[in-house]
Parts: sequence; structure tokens; C-alpha cells
Amino acid sequence: MEHINVMLGIVNGSVATIIALIALPMIYEKIGMNRFYGARFAKSFQSDELWRKINKKAGKLLLIWALAHLAISLSCFLLPPLDETGKLAFSFLSGLYLIPALQAYRYAQSLTSPTA
Repeated sequence: MEHINVMLGIVNGSVATIIALIALPMIYEKIGMNRFYGARFAKSFQSDELWRKINKKAGKLLLIWALAHLAISLSCFLLPPLDETGKLAFSFLSGLYLIPALQAYRYAQSLTSPTA
């Protein structure tokens, strides 16, 4: 096992673990409406109900992708030494979190605003 494989495995595994831990309070609705933590789309701030729904969904999506990221990062320890393409691919693996962000945004847009 090459040093770069170990480093990429540890870094990616750490990022995946941190994202999973960040997602858990969102899933369990422990985060009230705020400007710093959670899925902060314009729709999220329209009501407490929308905040909870959107953050719960976003948390679940983040957790799913974090678990996938963790599984992929563990493969670094099993692979033969990575070539330049492999190193580049594993280096930008965290960019996959754009996918759950877009999925959460689309979900938020699909919800109807509460009537006042």
C-alpha cells in the first residue's frame, strides 16, 4: 500500500465522517431556524415547518452520500498504488456533495409555501 493511498483514504474518510455527524442533528430536527447551520435556502426561511422538512430531507441526503463517500474512501486502502488519474479522482471526491445539495434544493422548490 502506497503512502498516497493511505493519506487519501484517511482524508476522505474523515470528511465523510464529519459530514455524517453534521447531518444527524438535521435528520433528528435538533436544529432550529438559523443563518449558520442547516439547509439555508430561501424557501427554508418561510416557516418553521418548511425549515424542519427541508433540513430533515437535506440531512438524510447528506448522510446517504457521506456513507457512500466513506465506502469509497475505504477502498483506497485496498487498491494498488494509484496512478495520476486515480489520485486526482480521489482528491476531488468531496465535490460529490454538490449532488445532495442540488437534490435538497430541488426538494425545497417542490414544497408549497404555507399560507399566511
